[in-house]
Amino acid sequence: IDAWMEETVPKSHLLLFMGTQQSLLSKDCNEELRLARASKIPRIPIKGLDVDWQELAEIGLSREFGFEFDEDHFENLCADLYKYIHEFKRDRDLLSKEQNGSDKNKLETIILITEMLNSDYYNTNFAENSFKIEELKLEYKRQKITFTEFLRGLTDMLE
Repeated sequence: IDAWMEETVPKSHLLLFMGTQQSLLSKDCNEELRLARASKIPRIPIKGLDVDWQELAEIGLSREFGFEFDEDHFENLCADLYKYIHEFKRDRDLLSKEQNGSDKNKLETIILITEMLNSDYYNTNFAENSFKIEELKLEYKRQKITFTEFLRGLTDMLE
């Protein structure tokens, strides 16, 4: 399985990770996540019933970009995943088509920032500064600071 993962994971556009106690302890699952991180592949966690979001955050999987498995609402989970993957694919397809330079540049910047914020380093810093980040967002929403000040404050907290 290691050779297969070494070859296929870097070619992936997206990794869905079913987070359970068993997968968290699995050497193969952890290797798959490592390969995805190394290849800067977005990782979307699906939280299983026997883990909490903190356990997933410890391995770099964010609740913000994740889903929760609920056997009573399985169809809803599938629909939400389908919608997310469809939007993700649409964004990727937009990059591959001819676009005017500013739209393409803007979309590439959004994707780059999203990939960076999904990294282990920034997930940890988000968790450690979640209260301060909430305060900063509130200041921006209440128009007490500019967007540039918001970005500077966020950058300072995440460094």
